[in-house]
Amino acid sequence: MKANIPANDVAVNHPTSKMQKPKSKEPKQDPMINRNVRQRVNVFARERFKVKLLQEIEFDLMVCQLEGWSMGSYVCEIKQLIDDIFQKMTKEMNKTVL
Repeated sequence: MKANIPANDVAVNHPTSKMQKPKSKEPKQDPMINRNVRQRVNVFARERFKVKLLQEIEFDLMVCQLEGWSMGSYVCEIKQLIDDIFQKMTKEMNKTVL
């Protein structure tokens, strides 16, 4: 004998779903509001990125070495890219100061 409970009625079939969760007395604060937390997260993310970037460069250098390609020109290309970014950054900083 079947009960007269609709099969798709979650609240009836699962009584715990209609129970309300107890509300905390203090609202939870977003940890990213705190400046120190944001700075630590940013430092961690940058360090992680630098490690990954270095791993990629080292892998590419290994490929260059195995293939007999110039590692020096590859490193110079990467350095030039970084120098270009630095020059753009310093130009923007000088515009802001003036």
